[in-house]
Amino acid sequence: MKRLTLIITILILITFNNSEAHRSSFSDAQISFQTFYYSLAPYGEWIEIEYGIYAWRPSRVRFDWAPYLIGRWVWTPYGWYWDSYEPFGWAVYHYGRWYHDDYYGWIWIPDYVWAPAWVEWRFTDGYIGWSPLPPYASFSISIGIRFTINWYSPYHYWHFVPLRYFCGYEVHKFIVAPKYKYRIYRESKYSIDYRYENGYVVNRGIDRSFIERHRGRIVEARVEETTRLRDFTERRKTYDNRVIIYRPNENEINRNERMRVIKSERKLSLDVNKLTTPRERIDTSPRVREENERKQIDRIDEGINRQRIIEGEKERKGIDSYNDIRKLESEKELGKRNRTTHEKEDKILDRESDNRNEKSLNIPDLRKEESNRFQYRSYMKYETPSSTTRDYNRKSESNYNRKGKIQESDMRNEKSIKENIKDQYKQRNTDSEFDSKIRSNMKIDNNRELNDRRRER
Repeated sequence: MKRLTLIITILILITFNNSEAHRSSFSDAQISFQTFYYSLAPYGEWIEIEYGIYAWRPSRVRFDWAPYLIGRWVWTPYGWYWDSYEPFGWAVYHYGRWYHDDYYGWIWIPDYVWAPAWVEWRFTDGYIGWSPLPPYASFSISIGIRFTINWYSPYHYWHFVPLRYFCGYEVHKFIVAPKYKYRIYRESKYSIDYRYENGYVVNRGIDRSFIERHRGRIVEARVEETTRLRDFTERRKTYDNRVIIYRPNENEINRNERMRVIKSERKLSLDVNKLTTPRERIDTSPRVREENERKQIDRIDEGINRQRIIEGEKERKGIDSYNDIRKLESEKELGKRNRTTHEKEDKILDRESDNRNEKSLNIPDLRKEESNRFQYRSYMKYETPSSTTRDYNRKSESNYNRKGKIQESDMRNEKSIKENIKDQYKQRNTDSEFDSKIRSNMKIDNNRELNDRRRER
């Protein structure tokens, strides 16, 4: 029984110490979720990961942006303090934890314990690096930092910088390129040291003397506190050895705007059951809920419409390419058809021209042959009289003498006919030479006409 009461009292003391740590770390600022919401809403959007768990994602940042990058490291009574140059840096680098999701990128989950910075460290003889603590890390007065899972930050989460530039005003300009991070990460040593001193969390992850051995003497910065956000945002334009810590004032927060929280579009890789941050309850009016649901539906519809447009474009491009291929094939077929038709027409024209030439060349020959045939027939007619005439001459004795005269006249006619035939053959030879000249001229004219037709076509 005594052991049971002792265990109960120890657990009560531990919970009391943890609650005191939550309250004593800037407990006079009275930080609430509404403070974070209305202060960070102008610089990003709030996402509901699960019921009671909300995350903030920054907007208007570069694609390669990462937390704990735009600012400088300063040594203060609270240890290593991250002095951010970003307007939302007072909250996201001194409260809460950072987590990198494959879909949303870097998101910040709020918590209410203040610290100069929530990071883990790695160092070598030439480089020093830091990485934001995940939501699985919580602070305990007796233990310090403890993890709810077996956590190792991937090497691309880390920022490494040469030791001589570690306390520079623009440390982001000297960050090692991503291709060298793995080699330094593999050769570095891990360090994390958070303590609870005088009511505040102190970050002594890297020994100050180690930095001074490589860089020189480090001067402790002068710390000033303010409740005016303007003092914090305007200070980032000056470079001096002072730090302004902003304590949010509830009176400066504009609460007239409605709380707009977007529900997560997909399940995150974050294990919400292992988180150490508290769950929140936001009382939003039904109108705001309807508006958030409508926005979420609009986003889903927009994504669906975008996907349909992309698919339509792909389909249209596919149809266009198919039509182009068909058009080329049809043009090829049409070209082949045109070539074949032109060849057929050329052959027909050649045939017609050849036929015209043959006809034009053969017409005078036919006429001459007909005339010769007529003359030969007439010659044969007179040379071989018909049987009726012979019978008639035999029977008619009275016309015997006359027959002899007729024969004499026929003989004379025969001589004259032979002489005419000889003259005609001579003339034919001369005409053949003349005809050959005519034929050549006609062929030239026909070829010219054929070429003109081809050109016109």
